[in-house]
Amino acid sequence: MKSNTNQLYNTAIMPRKKAIELAIEAICNKGCKQVHIDILAIKNQQHIPKELDLFHFDEQQIVLMELEKIMAVYGDRCQL
Repeated sequence: MKSNTNQLYNTAIMPRKKAIELAIEAICNKGCKQVHIDILAIKNQQHIPKELDLFHFDEQQIVLMELEKIMAVYGDRCQL
């Protein structure tokens, strides 16, 4: 029975996971400086990027964490 529950859970969250991945990709496609601006907006909960309009706060925080990980690779090469 537990495997059925896990399967149902995974089926339910997969579309949201894909939506999160697509939002991250869309934000990254805006360029380095805009990604930094969007990170600050998400942190401050002001002027949230349109790509996150339909996301709950927890999902926005997942996007934020992923964007910060991605931008950490660039270090100081891309600043505001």
